[in-house]
Amino acid sequence: MPNSLLKIGVYQIRARVPSDVAAKAKDTLVQVPTGDSPGFIKATTHAACSLKTRDPAEGRNRHADAVAALERHRDFLRRDVVELSFKQQAASEARALAQRSLDFAPPHCGRSTAKTAPVL
Repeated sequence: MPNSLLKIGVYQIRARVPSDVAAKAKDTLVQVPTGDSPGFIKATTHAACSLKTRDPAEGRNRHADAVAALERHRDFLRRDVVELSFKQQAASEARALAQRSLDFAPPHCGRSTAKTAPVL
C-alpha cells in the first residue's frame, strides 16, 4: 500500500514495487499528476515522488491520483505486452484502416443498381 509522507512540510508518495513486476518495472518512469506539472517516478524496488503541496486536503487528492497512476502502470506491466517492430505496427494500422473503411462504405460502393429513366 502506498504511503503519503510529510517531509519538510511537503507531501510525498512512497510505494513498494511488487515482486511479480519488479524485473519489468526496473528503471521505468511513471507519470504522476502533481498539480500544474506532472511528476515522474523512477521505479526500482520502491517508487517515490513529491506531491508538491503542503495542504493536507490537496495532498490527499494528489495521493489518490498518484496511487491510481501507479496501479495503472503495474497493471500494464502485469499484462503480457509484445512490442511490435515498425513494420508490424504499420501492417496492423493498415489492416485496421482497411477494416474501418469497409465498415463505413455504402452497400453498393457508389454504384446504383436501380434502373433510372434517362434525363431529357
